[in-house]
Amino acid sequence: MSQESELTDAWPKQHPETREKLEDKILPTFIALELPAGISGLVIAALFAACMSTMDSGLNSVATSLIVDYHRRLGIGRAWLARRRGKRISELDEADELDLARPLVVLIGMFATAFACFIGQLGTIFEIARSALDTPGIPLACVFLLGMLTQRTNATGALTGLVIGITAMLWMMFGRQCADAGLTLIWPWTNPDGDTWRLAPIYPGVAGAIITVSIGYGVSLLTGQTKSPEELAGLCWFTRNIDLPAKRNTEP
Repeated sequence: MSQESELTDAWPKQHPETREKLEDKILPTFIALELPAGISGLVIAALFAACMSTMDSGLNSVATSLIVDYHRRLGIGRAWLARRRGKRISELDEADELDLARPLVVLIGMFATAFACFIGQLGTIFEIARSALDTPGIPLACVFLLGMLTQRTNATGALTGLVIGITAMLWMMFGRQCADAGLTLIWPWTNPDGDTWRLAPIYPGVAGAIITVSIGYGVSLLTGQTKSPEELAGLCWFTRNIDLPAKRNTEP
């Protein structure tokens, strides 16, 4: 028994690379080795049900976002849908949009399935989920902070900072994940053997926040303020005590 424990303790020390992705195997190993027969099947069935529920809601949400934000507002795919339904563009309704939503769900599902085949090489599921949430979430939160805490931020600066911030986050997050996976990127300065991408998980988020705030506020200063303090009354932190114009007009 002591010899087996010594071998068990010695293996991780001799092979430290095996520790990196063991977090993703804790639950499957526990289900396979510790749970009794019958209970393990129920747990696996519950996991499959939860995955299916998450997948179908995610696919429907993405398809709905594409329909509302791109099809209705920008008119993308409207001409094709009108020809398919044999109607004029002005006659299209929500029932007709189902013909566009269904193939979108299929395409998104195919892309997600193909992406899932190699996503395991980019790190643990926790790191991948954190990167996917932080990449758009941190720059978007910084745009809200610019709107709440500053008076000079305008739409041009906020949009520019958001785009550059998300691009920088994608560059840093994707480079870090590829470096951790030992993958070689296109550019020679992103060699995974170097120390450029050996970043702690918190640093890409901090850098993305700084880039978004600095670019957004700087571009706003260059393009000029579009709203007066009276128009911003009650909307920003520093104008919260200014009376709203509507209140002033109603005072006797």
